[in-house]
Amino acid sequence: MNGDRSNEVTTKEGEDQNQKPSELGAETENQKEAMQISTVSENVDIAKTNVDNDKNGTDNRKTYASMVINDYGLDNKLCQIPTRINEDGSEFVIFDDEIVSEGCKKWELTACGYFVGYKMYIMELNYHLFRMWGKFGLKSIMDIGNGRFVFKFSNEQGLNTVIENGVWIVNNKAMVVQKWDASVDLNKVEPDVLPLWVKFVNLPLEAWTTKGLSSIASRLGKQVMMDSMTTKMCSQRVGRLGYARVLVEVDAKKGIPDHVDIMYCDKMG
Repeated sequence: MNGDRSNEVTTKEGEDQNQKPSELGAETENQKEAMQISTVSENVDIAKTNVDNDKNGTDNRKTYASMVINDYGLDNKLCQIPTRINEDGSEFVIFDDEIVSEGCKKWELTACGYFVGYKMYIMELNYHLFRMWGKFGLKSIMDIGNGRFVFKFSNEQGLNTVIENGVWIVNNKAMVVQKWDASVDLNKVEPDVLPLWVKFVNLPLEAWTTKGLSSIASRLGKQVMMDSMTTKMCSQRVGRLGYARVLVEVDAKKGIPDHVDIMYCDKMG
């Protein structure tokens, strides 16, 4: 059969050379028409198959939900959890210990923070914090959208180091940082007072006393305490002379000055 079909084609091509242009055109149109009929026939068969599948309940088309599960291996199904109604008739959603514990576990190594009187964009914050906190195991920064940010860490030691500082100066702007837990309100409420660890440099030797540092710290706000190294230097004259580090509660609206002026006077004033 293959040999007969080959001869037939060869003969046809030989005959085509002697045909008139009009006859060639007619045959070409006939070929196009036959191809269109064949294509329509195939489409009809395909459409018929789809309809039959729908009728038989064997439609294999994927839903969006099934595609998400298959592509990412995630279970997107929810479960029905009963609500409660109090004496006033108000309906409440219940978060029991199991729900809270499961939710908190995923955010164990997390801190949250916000700027006081300033809005910093996430790109700027990423640039500065990964330079400052990268050594502490900072993994990611997420913008909650109300002026607060969430910071995830890779280890507890690094997280605690950041938390202990309390307030960080990021690009000359004060940012309050605290460890996250279920009791933390993520709605931004700016405080009136900021607890800040402040370093005093270029101190005269006579200022290295509890009263001397208290006097300087009082210029900034309410003095709270000295760090351990500063305490040793004031009491035992042992340790670090490069700077004194004290905790001061500062008015959030005033901020802190660049320097403190000291006036010397005798007992007569």
